Amino acid sequence: MSTLWSLVFTLCALLTLATPRPQGPSGTWQSQSQSGSSTSPPELTSIPINPGPPAPVPTLQTPSEPPSSSELPPPQTSSAAGEPSAPPFSGSAIYPSNTLSVPNSLLFASPSPSPAASSTPQAPDVSDAFAASDAAAPPFAAQHSHPIQPVGVNGTGPIQTNKFYANLLLGGQMNPVWTQPYALAFTRNTTDSEGTGFAVWAPPSSSFVFDGAHPPRNFFADARPPARALVFSAAELDFINTTVLTTDHYTQFSVRAHLAPVPGAPSVLSVPLVQGMGLATGLYHTSTPVLRSPRSFSNVTYNGPIGTGVWKYTLALGNGQTWLAYLVPSDSSAPPPGLNLVDGTLHGPPGWSGALQLAVLPPNWKGSDEAAYDAAAGAWAVDASLSGAVQGGQGQYALKWKKGGPAGQLLVFALPHHVAALEAGLRGADTGLRVATVTKGLAAGFLSEELRFVEPDLPGGVGFGPWSPTVGAVGGVGDDAKRRINEAAAKELGEDIYAQAVRPGSMYYGGKALSKFASAIWAADRLGGNASLALTGLEQLKQVFNIFVQNNQTHPLLYDGVWGGVVSSWGYDSSGNVGADFGNVVYNDHHFHWGYFIHTASVIAEMDPGWLTANGGQGKAWVNMLVADFASPAAGQWYPAWRSFDWFHGHSWATGLYERADGKDEESSSEDAFAGYALKMWGQVTGDTGLEARATLLLAVMRRSLNAYYYYTAGRDVGVVQPGGFEGNLVAGILFENKIDHTTWFSPDISCIQGIHMLPISPISAYMRSSAFVSQEWSQYFANGGIDKAQGGWRGVIYADLSIADPGTAWGFFSDPAFDYGNLDGGASLTWYLAYVSGLGGL
Repeated sequence: MSTLWSLVFTLCALLTLATPRPQGPSGTWQSQSQSGSSTSPPELTSIPINPGPPAPVPTLQTPSEPPSSSELPPPQTSSAAGEPSAPPFSGSAIYPSNTLSVPNSLLFASPSPSPAASSTPQAPDVSDAFAASDAAAPPFAAQHSHPIQPVGVNGTGPIQTNKFYANLLLGGQMNPVWTQPYALAFTRNTTDSEGTGFAVWAPPSSSFVFDGAHPPRNFFADARPPARALVFSAAELDFINTTVLTTDHYTQFSVRAHLAPVPGAPSVLSVPLVQGMGLATGLYHTSTPVLRSPRSFSNVTYNGPIGTGVWKYTLALGNGQTWLAYLVPSDSSAPPPGLNLVDGTLHGPPGWSGALQLAVLPPNWKGSDEAAYDAAAGAWAVDASLSGAVQGGQGQYALKWKKGGPAGQLLVFALPHHVAALEAGLRGADTGLRVATVTKGLAAGFLSEELRFVEPDLPGGVGFGPWSPTVGAVGGVGDDAKRRINEAAAKELGEDIYAQAVRPGSMYYGGKALSKFASAIWAADRLGGNASLALTGLEQLKQVFNIFVQNNQTHPLLYDGVWGGVVSSWGYDSSGNVGADFGNVVYNDHHFHWGYFIHTASVIAEMDPGWLTANGGQGKAWVNMLVADFASPAAGQWYPAWRSFDWFHGHSWATGLYERADGKDEESSSEDAFAGYALKMWGQVTGDTGLEARATLLLAVMRRSLNAYYYYTAGRDVGVVQPGGFEGNLVAGILFENKIDHTTWFSPDISCIQGIHMLPISPISAYMRSSAFVSQEWSQYFANGGIDKAQGGWRGVIYADLSIADPGTAWGFFSDPAFDYGNLDGGASLTWYLAYVSGLGGL
């Protein structure tokens, strides 16, 4: 029997190498349009063979600097900016005309026993959800080259690719980073008022720029050099164009930046950058502090010493903002340092060592706001750490900042979703200080080194089938629904999985196709009661999944030893460009891509537990590799900690190694949630209670975050977060650190803009998207004939999402005998939609 399996795998590998890959602009995949007819999909069980020579491949391109904030909305095709210019599904499957039929006796040589009905246990109790675990070495040799090389990096081991400070590691290093509420940027100018140094600013919401639509389609804060407030500099650096920026200490919450006058020289100024830091701090090393303002100083007031070893100034700027400056010498017994205003620039003492700290006062500030900063002067954050637990169906997590400096209490800023989940005992640390961020509402100042949060509503009971917080797990459906599920499954499980998952050559489209079939197979077995049909589909699914496990897909994976991660070889060298497959090679969208594969593997293991140990556990090891690449709980030899998910913001960032004037971004919040759901289910089926617990906690944190910053339900507990009436759009669209665009990277159509935050419809959808929100969105955009404007697969996505609030209407659409299969996207099946809708509706 092993010989037969080997023959199948070898045949699939050879056939994969001969598969062509039709290219869209700049190497991205073009969608294949649906026919729009009401016919059923073809029933194929054959494997394609040698359909022709491969298509020409594009030349290698490197990403260019994106448009500035003033050029909103973003371009709809954005290969230069490293974002997808194709929709998130490839349309109808590409069915080959030249095929090789394989006898069922060979294709399904080793059928698995039909498993017992699944259970949906609650999340396990885990006292340390973030315990470090050593990831296994990747199963291929490291490549010590990469199309995008890090700049100014000092250190060894994996480097974070998707964190807030990535702009400092790329290209010219001069695009901003956002610690919230502050923005900072390296500046190297020889002619203007900035000089050379590190700029810091925190624009008030009154300065945000909106387009003229109602509600606004986009808004941003001006981050260009003239709009910045203050610049840390030094006489040794000022107006020197040889100044170099280096960085070190790369963690998921922080990095340290260092400026030296020439390459190889000791740094004269260091800036610790930590998410949530209360004050911006420049650390001077035997140098002469210089403080500039592109906004100009309208008044400088010396306030004298406060406490021990801290001297205070009040700075009034030409833009109407008031900032506080604190000088903290390393030697507290030294003479009081002074800042002297000369020709519009503040100069400190020569040969000085110590800290210069800057803090912004909000508009209409109160004495208590200034007192909060005064209490924190002399202390600064140098790093932060994460801890958490799941106990008794409740999740807790904490962010603990590491304190530096000789005096003061540590001041940290929390975002609205933090404040909403804050442990009751920490409310007393709230200073009342509120400073605007651009896209995350008002940041709240707390005098505390640790903030602890409680998530009482975990999705512990979610499983592989239909589920919602109100309905719970669905164990069965009515006879009519069962019949329709079986009819759809009989058609869809006859499709050629290989053609849809392997032939496109894309890890994203391939994962979506596999996940689609996995959900259909589960539904056919557990809700349709058709074990034999499900078994046939399962065996074909395992065969095709194994092509990826064996790394025999069109563009194999490899381990990138430069940044530290697993990437597609498409675009890695001269055979492609870095925007191929949505920028997988530069770490774009890894949680989206890998999430689909992890979900597929979870369904396979749920239905055939023996698969986890078959072939020496190769499948399990391969999936664990994907998990570690984007969701390792701690930094290790091979991967950084939490590449994609940002535990400070409460959601992931999709942008990888691209310089961005507006910071990191994420478009598809629902695929972010699906990746977290896939992690939870993989932990469940493999018995990895730590992974299951932290993924369950992650989902709860994400739910709170998405419903604060992405989904704008009227009357939600965090109140209005986004300014200027933007919440009238109901969803964010594309959320950056410095702007939001109510659009997509691939289409301005409203069904796409709203729908990209729906797909894929999965068991976790109703947890993230409340029935109140779904009803509000349907009424505003899709009721009264609005849905008729949705094209192709988007119509199916929107109707499936409607089932969260109105399963009866959704059922009427999907159960129509004349249902048009053109209303299914490439990552969805009628089988699953029927199961999901009937399950939530009790039909």
